[in-house]
Amino acid sequence: AGLRPGAEIIWIYDEETRQILLMEKPDSFAKVMRGLGKELWNNIDTNEYIKEERESWE
Repeated sequence: AGLRPGAEIIWIYDEETRQILLMEKPDSFAKVMRGLGKELWNNIDTNEYIKEERESWE
């Protein structure tokens, strides 16, 4: 399964497939998650998006 002996693990139960998934606990969840979903912003001018979002608060 690619797990090192003595490694801390986390598990997830997938209700759809009825499987238990094991993975080694990462040293940093932030590093693992970095960049996740970045493709969602490919065609968006982020500065303009933030400007419009802030204007909607007023």
